[in-house]
Amino acid sequence: MRYLVKIGFFTAALIMLLLFWLSRFQPISSVLPIQKFTENTPLVLGNLAIRQEFSISLWLMPVEDNPDWAAILDYRHSGTKSFAFHQKGGEKNLFAFGVHAENGVHGTYVNLVPGRWQHVFLVKTLDEIAIYVNGHKVSSKHFDRSFQVGYAGDEILTIGGWGYGGRYWRGSVACVQVFDYPLSVPMISILNFANNGCLSLS
Repeated sequence: MRYLVKIGFFTAALIMLLLFWLSRFQPISSVLPIQKFTENTPLVLGNLAIRQEFSISLWLMPVEDNPDWAAILDYRHSGTKSFAFHQKGGEKNLFAFGVHAENGVHGTYVNLVPGRWQHVFLVKTLDEIAIYVNGHKVSSKHFDRSFQVGYAGDEILTIGGWGYGGRYWRGSVACVQVFDYPLSVPMISILNFANNGCLSLS
């Protein structure tokens, strides 16, 4: 009997720890239903006070052909400020996650399969940007911690287009979550597992 009580206490402690762990995964913004993007149909989420460290989780399914520099996500970036996740000009299914500042640009790239749902994490720390697909790190770029993403204060997060208009992306997006801190690898693994049912709930 005492043994069973110990097991029950241990199980309850694990559940409490898991609930506390999951409570830390509170996004500052989220969009759950599936959104289909065609020409001229971006979704604007607004200014989210994103700064030097952040993470973005989303399911996406590109179409076969997107125009050069079509933006999946854009925080009203320019050559000297903010960030974007967009199709790389001249490359059919290659997408770039880039951060911009007055003193330079850093980017990393990923090939996405058209016509198939893929779970993508974009993670920015103080010295790295990384792309995870289906819970696995597929590309990254390191830089000096003195590099600071530039922000002008007018940034708005746009899905399916550039923040200043145009560069419309075509495809489907679901279950977008924006975090104002970098997700660790264990957190990414947990969220990737938890989000596997996201599409069926959309």
